[in-house]
Amino acid sequence: MELTVERFDLDDAVRLPNTDRPTPSGAVIPTDFYFVVDEQTEQIIEPIAIFLLQKFNGPNSYKGGIWAKAASAEAAANDLKNWWSFINAHPGVEDWTQVSDLVLNQYIRSLVKMPSNKTGGFLDPASIRRYCASIESFHAFAGGRWPQYSFPSMKRARALLGSAGGAPSHAADEQPRPLSPKNMRKLNAHIGPKPSEASQSESSRTRLAWMIAHQTGLRVDEIVNLKATTFADLDISRRAEMSVVTLTVSKTKGLKAREVFFPVWLVGEIKIYIAGERESSRRKGAPLLGADEPQNLLLNRPDAPAGNAGKRATAATIEADFARAIKDADLMRAEERLAGAKDATLVEVAMHTFHDGRHTYAHGVFGGLLKQGMATDAAWLLLRNRLGHKHTRTTIDTYLRSFSEIPGNTSDRLADHLAKIEDRHIP
Repeated sequence: MELTVERFDLDDAVRLPNTDRPTPSGAVIPTDFYFVVDEQTEQIIEPIAIFLLQKFNGPNSYKGGIWAKAASAEAAANDLKNWWSFINAHPGVEDWTQVSDLVLNQYIRSLVKMPSNKTGGFLDPASIRRYCASIESFHAFAGGRWPQYSFPSMKRARALLGSAGGAPSHAADEQPRPLSPKNMRKLNAHIGPKPSEASQSESSRTRLAWMIAHQTGLRVDEIVNLKATTFADLDISRRAEMSVVTLTVSKTKGLKAREVFFPVWLVGEIKIYIAGERESSRRKGAPLLGADEPQNLLLNRPDAPAGNAGKRATAATIEADFARAIKDADLMRAEERLAGAKDATLVEVAMHTFHDGRHTYAHGVFGGLLKQGMATDAAWLLLRNRLGHKHTRTTIDTYLRSFSEIPGNTSDRLADHLAKIEDRHIP
């Protein structure tokens, strides 16, 4: 099945630039309205067409006689065309009304490897969220229009994915790229100060999120779901700086609680952030948020655009800040990407994503265990538990090749990384 997005036309007249085609009185479909068609059968995909008309052809869709929803309708049509193509090519799916949560889960996973038509690279997180939103909106409509069928739930599919509502990351577990101490120092010079070193005009939020990632192995979705009260109530006054605090984190991938180990020095930094920048953000947003004031540890900065200060920080925001820091630190490389259907071109891509903080942690833990004399099998098992993988095989398959590819001297330095605590103890 070859699907394309077409526009409804009444004749073969040439469209004039920046001029809307008039729609005859009584017409069911407006002129130039988008729809999805099967090129082989020349049939319109009716469920998509009915949904698009319902959503983008209402009384609020036109302003001054102009179709104001044209761009949104085109995006939704393309999003649903891609979804329709996926389910029609999926083995075991005979009809669009028989799609399961698992199939939707597999589609969400496929989005991280889908090339962008504009850049030739991967889809950005915002585009992935739009794809998911279009499908979610379509299924909500379909459930009301065709109640005899059971349609997949985006919430359940994301739970299977392991992300508590967020889009998947390009840096999947099978592509570990731990930061070397050298690259860590370069990044730290651009990602912002630690809470203990930040002035009132500086934000330490993204640096704090990054420290949590590479010191605990938490994913970005897990970090943004941490609660401030978890740390504000901790008494670390009698603990050694290099000791750890064991916390149970419940909002994790797969929604399965696991124990996470926070260095005491990191808890101290978190407490400074809570009392300083977070409190400023909270006060700035409190008058507007009222009872909806979030309890999350990480909040939007006090200087966020109007109406956004004090709201919970999202995974997309943290990842975007990290990406800017990577670029500012010149941690980029050239990669050949397809540009369109024929040619290839060199594009500049980031050497690391935020998810590599988790991989940096994994390499440090595993290398450290082996240096302490722990048997390899036992080290794999402990690392699996630290990372929250269901099966040890997942951990081994993810990291075995990358461990073997790291040069010996670099591996030794990574093993010492957690003990050295960032650049404070690195010569």
